[in-house]
Amino acid sequence: PATRLLSENVTISNNSDFFYNFTATLLDADVNYLLLVHLDNNSDFGENGSIVFDFADNDGQQNGTPTGIYLFNKSTGIIAGAYIIGRDGDNKNYIDFGDQDTFISKRNVSYVGWVRPNVAGTVIDGIFGKYNTGTSTGLRIFKDGTKLKIAADSTIVSTNDNFFAAGTWTHFAVTIVENGSMYIYRNGLFNISGTYTDIGSNAIVAKLGAYEPDIADWRPWRGRIDEFAIINKTLNAIEVNDTYRPKSGVYNWYVNATDNTNKTNLSVTRSFRIDRPAEVVNVSISPDDVANITN
Repeated sequence: PATRLLSENVTISNNSDFFYNFTATLLDADVNYLLLVHLDNNSDFGENGSIVFDFADNDGQQNGTPTGIYLFNKSTGIIAGAYIIGRDGDNKNYIDFGDQDTFISKRNVSYVGWVRPNVAGTVIDGIFGKYNTGTSTGLRIFKDGTKLKIAADSTIVSTNDNFFAAGTWTHFAVTIVENGSMYIYRNGLFNISGTYTDIGSNAIVAKLGAYEPDIADWRPWRGRIDEFAIINKTLNAIEVNDTYRPKSGVYNWYVNATDNTNKTNLSVTRSFRIDRPAEVVNVSISPDDVANITN
């Protein structure tokens, strides 16, 4: 895996302690990733507040352009930084990734990410959308009150209440199967399933943090978004869990400290190992039909 930013603290004082809990998966793109954004505003990758770097290069690296009222904060994400969108009532806050029909369609594809809403109640906040409201074609993922909802063309698949809570980070995964099935996961665990008929293409640009991408009432996400990815396959339950919590393996880390005079010191590289217990993907019993035999 490549070197990735875990956390940054720009206000730490001398002789003080800095604690960081590494509890979430730091995603690394493979050939199946269509989009991966860490949302750290990391200058090492050319991010400068006006560019969001796409770490998935399988489809030609489609960087995003943020617009509206937003903020990147390197120390308030689930991992390192996060994209903080607007205030209550602000419109047209989103990250624009262009007209990318490869991000949606009726096929095997998954959407994963972390979100932290500012408000719950009955408000609608958009997470991801490439949807034409005039023709009801495309896909959008959004929060409706405390529920997560997915619109696939004119079909709505919804979770029950309390999927989200205001001020709390929640990991979501939406896995879509080309046969018309859809599965939703919350914090690495299966939540609910549904069905859909089609996901049509359209000429609307794909936006992160928007509910209605093509009309005046944008209903932006009010809160924080982090570690968002679109993966060109239907993740199974274990693969979804791997996007939620760290996978088994050896992790190396180090600290880069810079003082007020721009003198930099690097710590030694340290390691730790995570060994997760074995998990069962599915269970089958054979033979599936047993004859009764009487002696």
